[in-house]
Parts: sequence; C-alpha cells; structure tokens
Amino acid sequence: MFVTQHNFTKTSIDHCVFVNNYANGKSIKLLLYVDDMLIVGKEKAKMDALKKVLRKSFAMNDLGAVKKILGMNIITDRSKIMLWMS
Repeated sequence: MFVTQHNFTKTSIDHCVFVNNYANGKSIKLLLYVDDMLIVGKEKAKMDALKKVLRKSFAMNDLGAVKKILGMNIITDRSKIMLWMS
C-alpha cells in the first residue's frame, strides 16, 4: 500500500488518518476517504514532495488550500493557528 511504503502509519483513533513523523518532531497527516484526500502539515516542502510522489502513482488534482471536504466548510486562521469546521 502506498501509505506504508512512504513511512505513514495508520492512527488507532481513525483508520482513514495516516501520519508520517519526522526526526525534527514535525509530521504530515494524510486523511483519506474514498476518493478524497487532505494533506495537513507545517512543512510546505515536504507536503509538495508528497504530492509529487502521489501524482506519479495516482491520477489526482490539487485543489489548493482546503475550503470544503466531506460536506464540511473549513475556515483557517493562521495567525491563531486555528481550524474551524462548519
């Protein structure tokens, strides 16, 4: 499976959430649901590298910053490091 081949581990809380922890203490979270995917992390370069590898393996579209997923509206406030779902 792609996620395990790229050092992601499935979380025990939600089997659709995978995490890749890095030596610097940061991580990338990959949230999968049927044909929707959300990549969450603080290191843009690592997320861009992941998207590049994903494009080689799967047909995908990068829709940019998330605004809506699975029927939920997503609002971010980077100044407060907060994420709201409505």
